Amino acid sequence: MLHIIAKLSACSLIFRTNIHRVYNSRMNITYAKIETQILRIAMTTLGILHISFISENTLKQFIRFGLVGVTNTLISYMIYVAVLWIYKLCGVEYAYDYIVASVTAFILSVLWSYALNSVFVFKKQRSWLTTLSEIAKSYATYGLSGLIIANIILYLLVDVAGISAYISFFMVLIITVPMNFILNKFWTFRQ
Repeated sequence: MLHIIAKLSACSLIFRTNIHRVYNSRMNITYAKIETQILRIAMTTLGILHISFISENTLKQFIRFGLVGVTNTLISYMIYVAVLWIYKLCGVEYAYDYIVASVTAFILSVLWSYALNSVFVFKKQRSWLTTLSEIAKSYATYGLSGLIIANIILYLLVDVAGISAYISFFMVLIITVPMNFILNKFWTFRQ
């Protein structure tokens, strides 16, 4: 009886491993196709515009940075909205609740962003000390763009221009995303 259970367990393990392998290979193939298509379109566009100072590797990193940024933006926005919602739910009226929401989202989303950028975008081997240094640089980079510049722009959009705090969050990204990529590539993850 134990022999049969051992064989069934081994078969189950092999089956799960193979399913996982097939799923991962399909995901990798699909992602690779998408990345290749985006890269091909971007390189063609740069060629048409006679922009030759951007290398294919930098462009590939920017595309990956953008994909990481999409996940980071979703997480950051969910945290931002959750904090605004908690203020509203608790009946707390605070003139700058959107700033508190932005700072909270910043603190939590920078760790997410660092983790994905270090593994997926700017791949390299790291020591423990290098990792701590890069995390500190990430907070400094995103602190400049994600807290200082983003909150100044948020204030101008929300309080001066009267645009919704929910929409203004996305408008800020037009300036901060390219700034973050440049700072991360050439300072935080300098190779």
